[in-house]
Amino acid sequence: MNNLRQQADAEKARADREAALRQRAEQDNNELQRQLTDCEKSKKNVEPATHYVQFAHNSSYMSREETDRLRSFAKSVKGQKLSILAEASTPGTAEYNQAISERRLKRVVKLLLKEGFAPEDLHPQTAIGAQNGKKTAEGRRVTITVKQ
Repeated sequence: MNNLRQQADAEKARADREAALRQRAEQDNNELQRQLTDCEKSKKNVEPATHYVQFAHNSSYMSREETDRLRSFAKSVKGQKLSILAEASTPGTAEYNQAISERRLKRVVKLLLKEGFAPEDLHPQTAIGAQNGKKTAEGRRVTITVKQ
């Protein structure tokens, strides 16, 4: 009888340990689920990666520094889809500004293609001339945004 009592006590102790472990695992799982939900919510608030290629006044050619920066950016986002917007600053006629922004766009796209991007990963490609109304160097750029 004493032996049966010891076996029953041992079995109860084992069952209690397993129940405690199961409860701990459920708590850990709930915490991980909460963290996952928080991450998924915060992911929506993350700004997409953006790179600016600056150009000199009246130029559609990238400086060596801008070319190196663009190559570095391209390597860091290779395989992702990009949106490209080319601009011009406001001095000059609308026709000239549109043409120079188109040339800037073509040069940036050409380099991205050389760096291994597929043409279908570079859309939309838009040249807007001086439509944003920026008078300074801020208007003389191509903006590349990683699409989410």
